[in-house]
Amino acid sequence: CPVLEGTAMTMLSSQGGAQMLSSVIRSENGSLVVVDGGWEADGDYLLETIKENGGTVDAWLITHPHSDHVGALYHILKNRSDEVDINGIYYSFAPIGWYQEVSPEDADMVGRIAGELEKIPEDKLHDSVGKDDKIVVDNLYITALNDRYELSTDPVNNSSIAYMVETEGKKVLFLGDMSYDGGSQLGRENGDSLKADIVQMAHHGQNGVGKALYDVISPKICLWPTPQWLWDNDKGNGYNSGPWKTVETRKWMEDFLKVEKNYCIKDGDIVLQLD
Repeated sequence: CPVLEGTAMTMLSSQGGAQMLSSVIRSENGSLVVVDGGWEADGDYLLETIKENGGTVDAWLITHPHSDHVGALYHILKNRSDEVDINGIYYSFAPIGWYQEVSPEDADMVGRIAGELEKIPEDKLHDSVGKDDKIVVDNLYITALNDRYELSTDPVNNSSIAYMVETEGKKVLFLGDMSYDGGSQLGRENGDSLKADIVQMAHHGQNGVGKALYDVISPKICLWPTPQWLWDNDKGNGYNSGPWKTVETRKWMEDFLKVEKNYCIKDGDIVLQLD
């Protein structure tokens, strides 16, 4: 498990080879912010990382309740909650009926994570996080960039909350699994304030937000929460044989936007200094 020093972040690698999103950010004085967390199978590794870095999470940010984003938190809350202190959880879920209507296969996890959250003291739950909400953790300044969207296209992914994490030196934008229409709305609402040094590639770098939004963000570094098979768009017949848009998105970032660096969890945990 990575041990962080100074203001730093790690994007954790998948423990099961699946696409997922799990990031731990350390403030200059050792406070922790977690973004999502990954699948249930990623929960133990995330927990050990939190414990290696002090054992207390000051702010746990949830983008949306897909299993590859909130499964690890569900696992920790259900099975190992006595091993970690969580001072605040920030999220915005629709009523369970909305998920049952628009994406029935996702409703089970929404119900399970909601059930665990109900056991947490109310003062630690911030369950209606929305546009322009501010969260301050030591020298980390976090802004929620949108209210939860309820769009007809790719509805659960487009319900992601985007978070901008700022330090004295860097801006890191987390897009969750936001898709094209959500990204377009995010762009209309925020404009140039979306500019960031580092961006987490939306929806694991495939079928996420459009090229126009990345143009606005204009990142120097891209973080890909993406396993090898998805990075290569390989469904089993070799490079770029699959239906995903990862290779196309890589061309945007490398050939058109000329980003300085792509970091991908296919290579293991990604650790970046932010100070």
